[in-house]
Amino acid sequence: MLVATIATSLTNMQGALAFRDVQWSIVWIDAALLAALLAIALRANRFWPLWVAAIQCLALAAHAARAFDADILPLAYWWIVGKLSYPMLLLLIIGTERHHRRRRRGHRDPPWSLASQ
Repeated sequence: MLVATIATSLTNMQGALAFRDVQWSIVWIDAALLAALLAIALRANRFWPLWVAAIQCLALAAHAARAFDADILPLAYWWIVGKLSYPMLLLLIIGTERHHRRRRRGHRDPPWSLASQ
């Protein structure tokens, strides 16, 4: 998520994006992030990574909707693409905190590598 954030910020260095057209550079970044999140979610033994991947899928759906319908307001496109990262970060924070809480209680989180399955 951090790499995607940096990459998205680098696409905006030429100036503010108007979001009047599909932002293809952001589409590719979002698609790569979705692939990574899905890979994690399919291996994880918790539900929150799946929710994070689902929210990222909504961001890609917003790009697709904008590509198919140019009448979507640029503000709505910007809002969906730009603001969906906040619930994703919230889920990451909650999941990390719950992991640390389980570890402090002495519970062992099982590994999710290929060797342990």
